Amino acid sequence: MLMTQRYPTYFDGVVSGAPAMRTAYSGIGDEWVATMLNTVAPKDATGRANPRAALSDDQKKTVMDGLLRACDEADGLKDGMIFNTIACRFDPKTLVCDASKSADCLTAAQADAIEKGFAGPKDSKGRAVYPGFPFDIGINATQGIPGLLHVVPIR
Repeated sequence: MLMTQRYPTYFDGVVSGAPAMRTAYSGIGDEWVATMLNTVAPKDATGRANPRAALSDDQKKTVMDGLLRACDEADGLKDGMIFNTIACRFDPKTLVCDASKSADCLTAAQADAIEKGFAGPKDSKGRAVYPGFPFDIGINATQGIPGLLHVVPIR
């Protein structure tokens, strides 16, 4: 990215989907999602939260199904993909139900953790430290770099 800015004539074109030039800050963004999921994650014997267990596999599927219902057609085509993340108006709180049906819905605390996590970290004055993450189908990825719903526990 630095080369394209300093020497733009070296290139015929550049494809840049979601560049991360401030990677130290993007790490803070990733850890913020894990921190929010830690608030609803079960604790191990030592009292340490496991954010990977904050949502069951069924609940992750519920999140993805709700996300696709809310945002798939925002780009004009229902195809199981989300290309217009700016137009996406997904609200995890629409997936909340009472405690007796936890397999295919979320608790209010889980929905709140997802909402706050994806909104991005803020400093003590409420200013964004790193932009929030868009809701897209990559949040549930298990291959390659894990999606944000499959966070690596903070140690």
